[in-house]
Amino acid sequence: MNRLGELKERIELFFEVNGKTLLDSRTAFLLKCIEEEGSILKASRQIGIPYSRAWESIARIERILGSKILVVKRGGKSGGGAQLTKLGKELLRLYLNRLRQLGLEEKTNMVGLVKPPELIFAGSHDIIVEHLIRLLKNRGVRDVDFSWIGSANGLATLMLEEADVAGIHLYDPSTGTYNTPFLEKYYLKNRVILLRGYARELGLIYRPGLNIKGLEDLFTGKYTFINRNQGSGTRIIFDYLLSKTAASKGFSLKEAIKRIPGYNNEVSTHHEVGEAISTGEADVGFGLKLIAVSRGLNFIPMITEEYDFAVLYGKMEKHGVKVFIKALKDIELRKLVEKMPGYKLLGEIGEVKYRPSI
Repeated sequence: MNRLGELKERIELFFEVNGKTLLDSRTAFLLKCIEEEGSILKASRQIGIPYSRAWESIARIERILGSKILVVKRGGKSGGGAQLTKLGKELLRLYLNRLRQLGLEEKTNMVGLVKPPELIFAGSHDIIVEHLIRLLKNRGVRDVDFSWIGSANGLATLMLEEADVAGIHLYDPSTGTYNTPFLEKYYLKNRVILLRGYARELGLIYRPGLNIKGLEDLFTGKYTFINRNQGSGTRIIFDYLLSKTAASKGFSLKEAIKRIPGYNNEVSTHHEVGEAISTGEADVGFGLKLIAVSRGLNFIPMITEEYDFAVLYGKMEKHGVKVFIKALKDIELRKLVEKMPGYKLLGEIGEVKYRPSI
């Protein structure tokens, strides 16, 4: 039977930068919903996409533009929640105006409301957490929405109550400690429980055959760097170490950055750092020892950090959260940490490091 009579046309408008798609109708509608709702979570549910995909779309635009299009705030005279920056608003305005000029319809609905996931995990990328998510699915929690958006953004999602758990590894130079000092900075004191995770070894990862001995070699301009995304704990600690090394050489972090080819080339996971180096896209990066070992790359240890889990106190009775905490304390996970290169235990995984005083 000839079905040509059922054909339908659909014309799509894309914004591109150097051949990379910046914005399409779905992403534009996502930004419009965020602006109207003040919430990434509500916007993602309204257009029928996972929360993690909404964050990925925003991160992709910010990487291409090299600037923020979204900020998250808590309270204040202008209200809290997620808000488009001046750049984000201008980008959306340009897209919608061009859409109207072409006589195309602005999308006002997508798939419709979607069922909330059983667990929303947001934060810093980690190999053990990847295994943990698979463990949860084996225990019946199959609908896990996870976003590798960095430690800082992970805490921001908890601040807005848009996630249940955040994986974080944020170093505070003023106290010499990890994670706990940042709870107050994100208005999370007395709102979360901080559970112990494990230690991870971070350092320079580079291809065999290169004459790299330390961070100072990056200043020569001979080696192309692959960086982690802004807001990630790995990026924050790398910049901290870089600034100390630069100061010892008599120049600023800003000057150091100018001397490193590829510093502004960002990826969201440790896997992507390893992939870029293995394929020759980059010469060197900063990341987990495990990535270097698994790919046969060289590794120079720089720091051992603490990776912990912040759980929103109001979500403690949620089924997915209960299963998550139980899995954290499982002997299976402990054995996994013990055998992973560059990982080590700092105590009992899942024990409370901070709890609300109320």
